Amino acid sequence: MLEMFQNSQWWELVLMFLFGAVILVGAVASLASIIRRNKIGFSFGKGKVQVSASDDPTGTVQRKHPDCPYWQEILLIIEYQTDAIKRITRIEEIQTIKEQMGYAEQKMGEIRGMLRKVFLKVLRNVRGSKENLVGSAEAIGYENVLKILTYEMLNEFRFIFRENHIVDIEGSDFEMYLRSKVGHLQSRITELLNELYIPGVNPSRERLYDENQEIVSDINEAMEEVIRHGRQIGLARQKDIEAIRSELRTKIERLIGDTDAIPNT
Repeated sequence: MLEMFQNSQWWELVLMFLFGAVILVGAVASLASIIRRNKIGFSFGKGKVQVSASDDPTGTVQRKHPDCPYWQEILLIIEYQTDAIKRITRIEEIQTIKEQMGYAEQKMGEIRGMLRKVFLKVLRNVRGSKENLVGSAEAIGYENVLKILTYEMLNEFRFIFRENHIVDIEGSDFEMYLRSKVGHLQSRITELLNELYIPGVNPSRERLYDENQEIVSDINEAMEEVIRHGRQIGLARQKDIEAIRSELRTKIERLIGDTDAIPNT
């Protein structure tokens, strides 16, 4: 008997049993409280259990307006509108930004390649060697800098798209907005490289800055394409949303014959 009490596995079984009993008692107590609070009754028939509130001892749900001839239409309208809201929300909150950021990631990959190419060229000149320096300590360190820079720049683009003003700006106003944003993004790249570049590394940050001037226009062009493409995606998805709204109004019109009083979803 003493050996049984000293057996750790036996104690584990006892503790598990006690824990399960506590959970079961808690669940039963909670269920009983719900039943009392809501005055729920149970009746048992052949092959079924019927649950009803005390206010409705027959267990039959009574409609508030049994004579209303439009209750089926109302349920259909709720179903149609709920479906439309789900589809529109998915476009606005998930699909649009996903497409915009997908293109931004592609173009940032190109920008990263431009910066890497310039760095390796300068590094070869500093070393006076034509050997492959991709795996060198300097190149690996700069690659880490570019990873952080890419992450930060994608956040900048995400903020631009989340503002969603680009779909509302047209003509010369958009071109002015575009120049302003590209200028800001260019300054942000320079700022990040200044902050992240390791002091004392050869080539120096100053020399690399001078060499990067040859690709500034290409980088700006790539960033401009990201914003323009993001705007086109936003406009296309807006048309999709309008199509969903139009479809909703058509469905409701078939039911009630008039959609003038229907609010936009």
